[in-house]
Amino acid sequence: MKNNVFPIENGINLFIYGTLLPGCRLEKKIIGCSRRGPVLLEGAELYDLGAYPGMVLGRGTVVGAWITVSPDALILLDKIEGYQSALAAEDCPYLRRPVEVTRFADGQRVRLQSYLLNQDPKGLARINHGCYRRHLVEKQTSGNWILAYGSNLSTARLEERVGKLDRARSGWIPEFRLVFNKQSGTDNQHTAANIQFDPTARTPAVAWWLESNQISELDRYEGVPDNYFRIGVPFVDRSHPNEVEYLQGYVAHPDQLSSGRPSEKYLSYLKIGYQEHGLDLLEI
Repeated sequence: MKNNVFPIENGINLFIYGTLLPGCRLEKKIIGCSRRGPVLLEGAELYDLGAYPGMVLGRGTVVGAWITVSPDALILLDKIEGYQSALAAEDCPYLRRPVEVTRFADGQRVRLQSYLLNQDPKGLARINHGCYRRHLVEKQTSGNWILAYGSNLSTARLEERVGKLDRARSGWIPEFRLVFNKQSGTDNQHTAANIQFDPTARTPAVAWWLESNQISELDRYEGVPDNYFRIGVPFVDRSHPNEVEYLQGYVAHPDQLSSGRPSEKYLSYLKIGYQEHGLDLLEI
C-alpha cells in the first residue's frame, strides 16, 4: 500500500480501528492516504458487531492506526460509516468526533477524529483487549502464530518460558524497524527490543506457533498490557516474499519507552536466534 501520498498538512487526521485497517476487508478504501502508524486510545471500549466493530468512550483501551486523508476521501469514509453532519445525531449509526491518542512509536499524543458507535453497547460482545486485527485471528483457532524479534528469537530462551516448541517460520515485519527503547523489566540500566513504525524499514522476525496456554504464559513474561501490548502486526514469510499477513506481536506500551542500550546477555539471545533461523546479523 502506498504511504504518504497525500500531503499531511492538507488533510484530515483520523483514528481508524476496524475494517479500514491494513489487512482488513475495507483497507482498499484508504489507499492513497498518509499512514502514521499504530496508536493507542485510552478511555474507550471496542465491541464486535458481527461484520465490523464499534467503539464507544469508556474505561478500556483501543488499538488502531493514525491516517491522514484528503477532504474527498473523508466524504467517502463518512458515507461508509453512515455519518452525515447535516443529519441529527440520532439518525447516524456512527458519529465522527475528536479523540486524543498516543503513538506507539514515540509516545507522542495527538488529537484526531474517529467514528464512535452511536448506540448503547449493552448486549454486544466486548473485545476486551481492544485490538480488532488480533480479535480476527483469535476467532479462527485456539492457537496462534506469535511474532518474535527480540530475545524470544532464541529457541532455548522461549522454551524456558512457554515449554516445547515445534513450529516456526522466519521472515520479517514490514514497515517497522528494530529499536531498543523499551525499559527493561528487570534491569533499569538497560533496554529491551521493540518495533517502531517506519514505512521504509523491515525487522527480521520469527513466527512461532503457540497454543493458547503458551500465549497466556508468554503474556505474563512480557507484562501484558502494562509493559507490552499484544496486537496485530504485519509479517512476510520469506518463503512467500510477496504476501503480507497479519499475525500477533508484542509492541511496547508508549509509557515504557526509554533511551539506552540492551545488555550483552540480551543481545546474545538475539544473535543466537538470528543464527538459528538464518537471519541476517547485519540487521541487528
